[in-house]
Formats: sequence, structure tokens, C-alpha cells
Amino acid sequence: SALSVTATTTSTAGGSDAIDAAVALAQAASAATASVAGSSSLTVAGNLSIAATNTVAVTLLADGTAGGGTAAGAAVARAAVTGTTTATIGGTATVQAAGVTVAARSTSVPPLCAPALTVT
Repeated sequence: SALSVTATTTSTAGGSDAIDAAVALAQAASAATASVAGSSSLTVAGNLSIAATNTVAVTLLADGTAGGGTAAGAAVARAAVTGTTTATIGGTATVQAAGVTVAARSTSVPPLCAPALTVT
């Protein structure tokens, strides 16, 4: 499973006494599951691999640019990232194989945030 989320907000104020603000919020939830379950029965001549991979990436940009004599701008960027990754052999499932690998891998790419604060 792969999930990519991008949130962008831009707000620009101008003038001699301008105030500006921008907020970018992103929430990403992702799940990946690989399983042999119930009363399944597997017979494999070689090796068996059961694998689940889950990658979540978030990019945020909040630009609160302000311009002018006493203008002020602020920006906030916030991300909430959750992921669940499971790989299992469960229930009453049986597996016959030369070798068995069960693996679950989860990667959350740290949010790429580019907040800006400008006071002129």
C-alpha cells in the first residue's frame, strides 16, 4: 500500500498595514495486510513469503507572505500520519514449505513542511 498526501495553502497580503495568515493541515491514514487465515492450507514446493508493505508520505506548504510598510504574515503547517501494517498466519491455517518468511514493513516519510513567517 502506498499513500501520498499534499496540502498547499497560500495567502498574500499587501499594503501598508496588512496582516496575513495561512494554515495547511493534512491527515493521512493507511493500512496494508497480508495474511493466510481461517482454515487455509498451503503446500509450497519451495519457500513461502508473506509480506505487507505500507508507505505513507505527506508534503505541506503554508505561505503567509505579507508585504508592505508594517505588514505581518504567519504560516502553520501540521500533519497527522498513521499507518497499520500486518503480516500473519492465523486461525487454523496450515503451511507446508521448505521455508517460511512473514514480514511487515511500514515506512512513514517525515512530513515535508515548508512554513513561512514574514514580517516586513
